[in-house]
Amino acid sequence: MTEDTGTKPPIILIHGLWLTPRAWEHWIERYTQLGHQVLAPAWPGMEIEVEALRKNPEVMNGLGVTEVADFYETVVREQAQPPIIIGHSFGGLIVQILLDRGLGAAGVAIHPAPIKGVLRLPLSSLRAALPALVNPANRTRAVALSPRQFHYAFTNTLTPHESGVIYQRYCVPAPGRPLFQAAAANLRRHPATRVDVSNDTRAPLLLIAGGADHTVPATLVRATYQRYRRSRAVTDYQGVRPDAALRRRRPPMGTSRGPRRPLGRPKRRQTYQKPGRHAVGVDTGTGLGVLANVAAAEAAPIGGGRILAP
Repeated sequence: MTEDTGTKPPIILIHGLWLTPRAWEHWIERYTQLGHQVLAPAWPGMEIEVEALRKNPEVMNGLGVTEVADFYETVVREQAQPPIIIGHSFGGLIVQILLDRGLGAAGVAIHPAPIKGVLRLPLSSLRAALPALVNPANRTRAVALSPRQFHYAFTNTLTPHESGVIYQRYCVPAPGRPLFQAAAANLRRHPATRVDVSNDTRAPLLLIAGGADHTVPATLVRATYQRYRRSRAVTDYQGVRPDAALRRRRPPMGTSRGPRRPLGRPKRRQTYQKPGRHAVGVDTGTGLGVLANVAAAEAAPIGGGRILAP
């Protein structure tokens, strides 16, 4: 087991598809400065650098949700004390699976991929996943995104130039199998994305939604949150109200969106809170930007937009 070096719980960061642990670089710096031991292991086979993965994507062929969850379960059990587990996108789905297995002190799922039972399928989510789902052969191989596809799925609030810089630093091919598993989950009895949403003994879970995310819109995160309504375990939702997010993204014709907000300074919004649940109203922007602005935020460890550089 890893030696316990202090009273603060360790933090384990789990990346999602088309990314590597490099995407957590600002988070690692932030939480290390706060006194936490921080680990950001790569998915199995993805331990090499971004540039090497682009040249050898076959190391990810056939990698699925269960294999990834089993790997991180081993990492969690090696810690001297239960860690806080934070995951983004499919990493957020893995967080929920690990908590359901009785692991972790708490879990944070940022723009998480849907678990079994979530029936919503926003068109923007389908478009973001289409590069993998369009060809059944992608189930057993890795799929790369073009800069344009990455811009739509991850950095849609940025200019193409800004998106290109992030694409070059962080984006890698991703195994197609997890997307096929998520897409077919509601057609199977025991899919890899299944979570016992009535589990009363799991650790607390925080679900975070963003206001402009194409890949995992706020409506999808909210639907996941509602799946846990019968559980007595603590389940919180943080994010913009889904319908408010849609109204903001599509202003009336002839009006202006107004000046662009400075990076790393998210706009505060009215709290959307279900009675009996705690929620903090923060516009976390689009999916990828959470990874950096959260790390840079001074007021709270979780929040921000979808830009990677704080």
